[in-house]
Amino acid sequence: MDNEATISTNTGTQADIDSMDGETFDDIDSGVTKTAEAIFPMSKLDNVGSITTLRFKFPVSPQDTNSDDWKDYDLTINLDK
Repeated sequence: MDNEATISTNTGTQADIDSMDGETFDDIDSGVTKTAEAIFPMSKLDNVGSITTLRFKFPVSPQDTNSDDWKDYDLTINLDK
């Protein structure tokens, strides 16, 4: 994900990724789960309870280091209280 990931909310708050733990993923076989933590500081957020959706956009590089076939992902997560 490098430093190109962004997150935005339904309240209009947006932040770029600050850091990511576990960003170096080795080969992932079918059925295997890996986890990572991404940090997006939102200093201008007045009320965290008003967030109902998160939109997460990030690029992913191909496993083949000789390929320039990057993919952009755009994921929206609906939150329930």
